[in-house]
Amino acid sequence: MKRREFRNKLIKLSETEKSLMNNRRKPLNIDYHPQKDEDGVFLFPAMKQDKNRKFVDDAEEFNFTLLDGKLIINKQIRFLDIPMHRHEYIGINFIYSGNACLIVNGKKYAVSEGDTCLMDSGVAHTIKYLGESDIIFNILIDPSFFSDSILLRIANGEAVTEFVINAIKKRKESEQLYLIHTKNNLRLRNYFEDLFIEAMNPGLCSDEFITAQIELILIEMIRHYHIESKIVSRQKNAIGVLDMLKYIDENALSTSLKDVSERFNFSTKHISRLIKNETGKSFKSLQEEYRLNKALILLLNSDLSIGDIAVESGYSNLNFFYNKFKAKYNTTPGEYRSKIRRNFGSNEE
Repeated sequence: MKRREFRNKLIKLSETEKSLMNNRRKPLNIDYHPQKDEDGVFLFPAMKQDKNRKFVDDAEEFNFTLLDGKLIINKQIRFLDIPMHRHEYIGINFIYSGNACLIVNGKKYAVSEGDTCLMDSGVAHTIKYLGESDIIFNILIDPSFFSDSILLRIANGEAVTEFVINAIKKRKESEQLYLIHTKNNLRLRNYFEDLFIEAMNPGLCSDEFITAQIELILIEMIRHYHIESKIVSRQKNAIGVLDMLKYIDENALSTSLKDVSERFNFSTKHISRLIKNETGKSFKSLQEEYRLNKALILLLNSDLSIGDIAVESGYSNLNFFYNKFKAKYNTTPGEYRSKIRRNFGSNEE
């Protein structure tokens, strides 16, 4: 299927949308009777299943369950009011065209063409009634989709990406929305299109292609996150923390909490509290994780000795590096390198 054909099909109203358009503000017909939580929020199942619990795809509505249920993609149905709900999956919304009102945890956000939203699992949300020109892609990702090798490829060791990694690891207390303005990013738009085109017309190695598209989408989101993302959370100082985290990224091997304090003219106690509130980690833990992430990247992408990798990652004591690495990953650096290279080798054969 060519892009032009896909786009023409995307714009065309489905039979469901035609019916809804002729019956303005028709309520959602819930035929699977989801439960409500104590706040009255619906707990929606992430995927459609028939009475035999087999996944049900609907090409007309652009609704597909992929990778054995680890990934669900669909186009938001237009002319429909959907109640506030939650998913157990991590959600990505891409505003393909038009505008929409996104409500997350009771707060409204105006989103428009090119905006991309990442939501942690369990967040109460809805997208209000869409008009004919408003097209939104939804992606739901089971956390089990993210293997160690996938996490390693999308995590470049910078502290800012910790926000994304925390969502993947289902850190419930954050309940954050990541709103990224990608209006002029044609590459990201094409990634979303390619994902749906493949789902509609699967070919050889389709699962591998779809997995790669999700990785590319996340990587492109992370790139823009550095430039112009706006983090919306219950913490008033979230944006200020980003500047601190970026400074830690750039100076992680040598900086100290005192250095950060002097750089941003806040007390060390205040900075420690801000970082803890936004990342769930202490400054020391954050710095330690950065160094270990750097070690992981060097183990996978270089032929440096373990001793040299320890030094490059900010560890002057090799035994201390071994102990920290094994405590976090339950394996030694050498064993980890061998395992990852074996896995990549078997995938290439």
